[in-house]
Amino acid sequence: KLAALLGSMGTGSATNRVDLIARTIVVLEHLRSLNGKRRDEVVELKKKLEETQTALREASKKDMSGDALKPQEKVMMMVPMMVSPDHLQGG
Repeated sequence: KLAALLGSMGTGSATNRVDLIARTIVVLEHLRSLNGKRRDEVVELKKKLEETQTALREASKKDMSGDALKPQEKVMMMVPMMVSPDHLQGG
């Protein structure tokens, strides 16, 4: 975008002070515009971050007040084993 703006001001290099000042103004205005967009983006991202952190805190409080405080039940698992018929008769 900036190259298009500068290109529209004339071809070649700036040869006098008026051209240099005009180009400088265009560049500064472009940078100011970008800076404003970035500032708005940062504000929006900060709001999203606060919302996410609040939701995380609420979810954490729910977990702490509910199931997380109960002792976990022990679970016993049965694992099938291959046993030869000789060991079954002797046991």
